[in-house]
Amino acid sequence: MSEATLQLVNFFEPTLKAFGFRKSRQTWYLRKDEVVLVVNVQGSQWGNQAYVNLGVYLRALGDEVRPPLSHCHILQRLGQLVGRENALRLMELLDFDKKISADDRSAELRRLLENFGMPWLQQFDSLESARKVLRSDSPRPLVDPNALPILGWTLQEWQGNTSGELH
Repeated sequence: MSEATLQLVNFFEPTLKAFGFRKSRQTWYLRKDEVVLVVNVQGSQWGNQAYVNLGVYLRALGDEVRPPLSHCHILQRLGQLVGRENALRLMELLDFDKKISADDRSAELRRLLENFGMPWLQQFDSLESARKVLRSDSPRPLVDPNALPILGWTLQEWQGNTSGELH
């Protein structure tokens, strides 16, 4: 685990624990009746930068208790949720080559996760709520094509939605 990833794990630990998540390495899980909510910290392979990934694993499509992010059926990056006014600052905070005090970096990253990431992720606490969010959410997350039927979409319908993406 890179130094940047390790620092992010330490920064987010208290916040995610307070939300009921449990950690395994650099990923946190919150198991619900119909979904597993996932928060993952990913280090860049090109430098000292990192990403914060959010995922939703649909339990109707599998029985994994701690699914890796790549197995999640709905994916989003925190950077897609923070809005234009916060996007540049988030990029700076996630670039550990930038000279920002650890206290400031930690506080600002936790604030962005709490204000943007967690509200988005918590919308997906059931299949029904996931269906509603996908009908109204912007920006659209990446959605596994195999999950579309259970989420109330046909492939043609999803592809016809220009704001939707498949992964």
